[in-house]
Amino acid sequence: MQKREIEQLYQSVCDAFPAGTVRLLRRGGGEVSTCERYAGIPAETGCSMQKEAMALAVGERHFQRISLPLPPESQLFLYLAAEDYPDIFTPVRMVDSLQKLIAAGEDRDAGQSEDTTLANTLIHIDTVESKTYASLLAAEAGKDLSIPRVACLFDIGDGDYRDKGRFLLQEIRRFRGVSQQDILGGVGENNIVLFRTLQDDQATVKHQCGAFLDHLRQALRERYGLTPRIFVGTAARQVEEYNRSFQMAADAQRFSREEQGEIIFASDHILEFTYTHTEPAVLRHFLEGYAIALKGTPELVPVAEALIRNNMSLALTSEQLFLHRNTVSLYTNRLRDLLGINPQHRDSDRFLLMLICAYYRQNY
Repeated sequence: MQKREIEQLYQSVCDAFPAGTVRLLRRGGGEVSTCERYAGIPAETGCSMQKEAMALAVGERHFQRISLPLPPESQLFLYLAAEDYPDIFTPVRMVDSLQKLIAAGEDRDAGQSEDTTLANTLIHIDTVESKTYASLLAAEAGKDLSIPRVACLFDIGDGDYRDKGRFLLQEIRRFRGVSQQDILGGVGENNIVLFRTLQDDQATVKHQCGAFLDHLRQALRERYGLTPRIFVGTAARQVEEYNRSFQMAADAQRFSREEQGEIIFASDHILEFTYTHTEPAVLRHFLEGYAIALKGTPELVPVAEALIRNNMSLALTSEQLFLHRNTVSLYTNRLRDLLGINPQHRDSDRFLLMLICAYYRQNY
């Protein structure tokens, strides 16, 4: 490796492991650079030029020691507290990944920078000028914006973005199935956005992206122990729709704080989106009459909400509410007659019932 690349790798390892001790030695010349974050770790006696990963005891403390040869004359040593990194394989893979990333050279970095600039421009399109600028950036990067895409937002969790973000960006780019037409970039401190290309305009976003994102997430977990949550927006078929797709993914992230799902689609939160993006006066105009009717028969409200939770199943609703199935059937018929809807047999009426119950909870 060239001197500049070695220095860059040393600094990258220091950044990626903010609690670790990092030493850079030159064979026959002692330490070149050192970042001592743990006290008492003995000095290295020389450069073996061997790649190693081993346990190290210093008094009562235990560490993981990783050594990485940097031919022809340098060697990097990384020390990590065993309690912070009980699995040594994950940091070894991370160091290997950093070395490969730096060895790929400046041309690769320039391409990644172009992608990030384009991604950030697409999510902020709000004027004719920004639309034109995005189109120019896409042309320079070889991206065809006439191809439909969907925003996939990766939440890498709290903490320093540099600790994890660079690994995710690299691995997503290298993952099998990622198209040259996909657009990838960092967003803020703890998020990455992938504008994933869509091939079938008739199929749903979930059908086209679900398996791919699940395999990608599993690969990140197996290789690096990173398990980002992924939030997926709606299809963007025109340049001005990229912002909406990203906002829908961001809204899904906000709405799903209490959910445990690993991949969450905006389509799963249509009720929340409707409330968020509809004027209160409009909601009141369409839903107030239904809510007043329910207010007069409050015993039907828990039945309606249980039906919604159980996908309109009378058996599951009966079991959940500890009511006889015939009683639930009677209440369901009363709901149908009272509101003039048939949620068991019409999807549109089912969604309307969801809106009515949400409006009732909020206002009564």
